[in-house]
Amino acid sequence: MRASGRRTRVLILTGEAELGRLVRTTLEPACNVTTAAPVPMKLKADAEAFDVVLIDLEPLDLDAIAHVQRAHPGAEVVAICGEYREADCIEVLQRGADYLARPFRKHDLLARVRVAELRLFNATGRPRYSRHGPLVVDLFDQKVFFDGQPVALSPSQMKVLMLLASRPGMPVSYDHILSALGATESPSGRRALYSLVLLLRRRIERDPRHPEVLLAEIGFGYRLAASPVEQLPRNADHVEGDGSGGSAV
Repeated sequence: MRASGRRTRVLILTGEAELGRLVRTTLEPACNVTTAAPVPMKLKADAEAFDVVLIDLEPLDLDAIAHVQRAHPGAEVVAICGEYREADCIEVLQRGADYLARPFRKHDLLARVRVAELRLFNATGRPRYSRHGPLVVDLFDQKVFFDGQPVALSPSQMKVLMLLASRPGMPVSYDHILSALGATESPSGRRALYSLVLLLRRRIERDPRHPEVLLAEIGFGYRLAASPVEQLPRNADHVEGDGSGGSAV
């Protein structure tokens, strides 16, 4: 999701137009929100895949939760129920779903979706953080810190860094990087990538002329230096590079 730059896909199952509008205005544009009729619904083998499914359940219907979990096996499910009842909350949690009682505030909904996103990210088995000396990359939130201070990057710089940080120590080809940027493998595309990497190094290297993090694999692409096992800084709430050495890019 976040690490790839793709927006979280959210499905809200409700027959209440006002709830659908509230979810949409709260989550967009950070998420792609689709509204559909409430369960029960017919399962479709070619149904669109969603990351998070919100179910409007009043009264609570555990069979409906199970139905949605079968229909969307890769999604995190959040049951939106009526007035809070502890017994209902326990039942929902035991079914592997999350619970949100009405009425709720917008930040309550945002918090449930964030927890769902984090669970999905953790399920990939990737580490959330990549550290290289003073540089810390948060793959989930797509944030970068240098010496404990946030680093502002352009969208293209961030996309390249996140792509490389998701596989530290492993070379990523020019073609793969350019494709992720929406560019083509061509002499002009390669030159633009060289320039982007030089600018990125100025933000994440102690000495951009002698890179230690973003390394070049001459004739192939870039990699990030393998991330050493270190304790992360408390205030920090992984990418491939240039193994060429010297001034080569």
